[in-house]
Amino acid sequence: MSTLDLPSEGLDNYPVGEVKAPRRPVRTRSGRIARMVGLLGGITLLANGGVWATWNHFSAASVPFGWAVFSAGLSLSFIAASLLGFRYAHPVLRTVYTLSATWLGALNYGIFAAVACWLVGGLAQLTGAVALRSAVAPLFFGAALAAVVFGLVNAARIRVTRITVSLPDLPEAWAGRTAALVTDIHLGHVAGPGFLRRVLARLRALRPDIDVIPPIRAT
Repeated sequence: MSTLDLPSEGLDNYPVGEVKAPRRPVRTRSGRIARMVGLLGGITLLANGGVWATWNHFSAASVPFGWAVFSAGLSLSFIAASLLGFRYAHPVLRTVYTLSATWLGALNYGIFAAVACWLVGGLAQLTGAVALRSAVAPLFFGAALAAVVFGLVNAARIRVTRITVSLPDLPEAWAGRTAALVTDIHLGHVAGPGFLRRVLARLRALRPDIDVIPPIRAT
């Protein structure tokens, strides 16, 4: 243990609070965000390039350069719209966010389609099945497009599932009553006020005796 001897007199003359620990270099928040944005932007650009290169390699119809640039811009705009969406809710921002998020969802399925093309196409090349190799791009990318359309339609639907619950010792006044549990709303720039109004309209049509809404995750 180390000790520090101080004079017993004149302590009032010593400044208080002027001794500061040396500052350690810290990473600024803006710097971390910039690096994260750069990393995510690079990944999305590589994913876009890989998907379109795969389509051009296995398909007779190549992707127009303008569409490739536009899709890359959509991917990058998602990052900017996500950051701005924490503070703003402008209609233009919501539109950009919705379009870019939809494209990123499609790109996700496109990556799976591209991987499937290289696996099946490579196998077809080794076995000499030329017809199969020329069909992999329309087959797998068509399946990816169908999955995207199904996901969009499914996400826009409001489903009602009815179940009967038996509770012991339930007060007689609650016998036969109906409770509505509202879940998985995912409110945000995509599912916004219009979607919430549809949910409320469905609740009013069901006319439950009580509504139960657990914590909602905003996206």
